[in-house]
Formats: sequence, C-alpha cells, structure tokens
Amino acid sequence: MDDAPAEWIQRDGGLTRPMSLRIEGRYHLPFPPARVWSMLLDVDTLRVSIPGCQSLVPTGADAYEAVLKLGVGPIRGTFHGTVRLEDQQPPSHLRLAVSASGPAGILHGGADLALSPAGEATDVAVTGEAEIGGGLVAVGRAVLTSIAKGQLDGFFAALGRSGSDDR
Repeated sequence: MDDAPAEWIQRDGGLTRPMSLRIEGRYHLPFPPARVWSMLLDVDTLRVSIPGCQSLVPTGADAYEAVLKLGVGPIRGTFHGTVRLEDQQPPSHLRLAVSASGPAGILHGGADLALSPAGEATDVAVTGEAEIGGGLVAVGRAVLTSIAKGQLDGFFAALGRSGSDDR
C-alpha cells in the first residue's frame, strides 16, 4: 500500500482509485440575472434547493458546512462536507467548490455557473467535474453521471420554484 499512486484514496483499511466525472447542463430560469445571482448567494434558498440537503450553515465569507442525505443505487448515506463560493463575477459567473465524505465514499469537485440574460429571464450553463472515491465507485461512471445530472436538474427545478414563491 505504501507504493500506491498518490491519487488513490485510503478508505476502510484499503485503497480505492478515485473516479473522475464531468457533467454539463443548461437551464432557463424565469428571473433576471441579478435575481438569480442573489438566489445563488442566499443560504436559505440554497438549503431548500439542494437535493437531500439536511443543513447548510455559514462558516465564513462564502463558505458553508453542509450535511446531505443521498442515495446512489444500493449505497446510501449521510455526507458531511463543505461548500465554497469562488471566482464570483456578479452577476455572470460563480464557481462552487464542494468536498464531502460519508460512509459510502468521498467527493471533491466543483462547478462553474455562467449566467446570461435571456430577455427578462436567465440562462445558466453549468460545467462541473468531480473526483469520487470509496464505495460510490462501484456504482460505475454512467450511473454516477446520470445521478449527478439528476441532482443538478433537481437543484435548478427547486431554485425556479423557490424564486416563484418569493414573487
């Protein structure tokens, strides 16, 4: 084990090679970019929009501690981690950096959100990447990518509903 590559992750007495994922999505929200921007920075809006979010607590400027309850096929669990808002260029670009771990595995990743006006609405283009390790790797890249895309779709659907409730 001492000669394992540095990118391998120690987990439950063994080593697992992390799996890289990439995800992309495009979303249309019926609010102007400034409103979408403020929603993305609002902890209460984020808490109700992030699928499986049990808690989201500010820990400093643009940093949060998160607890997420997620299930991936037969692997389910509660993940504890951090979320940071980086590279903010109001109201057009934001990077979310995420790190989380739980009994089912670990995740380190990030997503770039590019907001652009679309009349009185906003188009959001998302590109993200993640390194996943532990038992989650056993599920496979195609399933994990599909689940991650579903989580992303769920987030933007909830964000749209949340913004409609505030009107």
